Amino acid sequence: MKVLILLLLISSCSTGLRVKSGTCSGIVELKKKTETAHGSGSFIYRKFGFGKQYVDLDELLAEAKAPECKRIRKVSLAIESDFFDQVVSSLPLISQWTISMKWDEIRSSDSK
Repeated sequence: MKVLILLLLISSCSTGLRVKSGTCSGIVELKKKTETAHGSGSFIYRKFGFGKQYVDLDELLAEAKAPECKRIRKVSLAIESDFFDQVVSSLPLISQWTISMKWDEIRSSDSK
């Protein structure tokens, strides 16, 4: 019983989130903080499991209701873990983050 409780406590530790480029590789640039954005979105992102968590940029863009990679020129990404995220992450096998994104779409004049 002690081993089970210890295992649950260890698995309830908040883990890190690593963002991979996915299909956006080489297409999208990173925005500077001082640059203005055409669109933005913020959402709660939750993953189940333990250890490092991986997510593709495509998936985050879909969650933020942003255009797909081929229609985005630049993107800014902020991953935060506030008090409520930490409380949820203390539950076994659940990790939660608040993610804010800003993006610039490719316009028809940009592609010429």
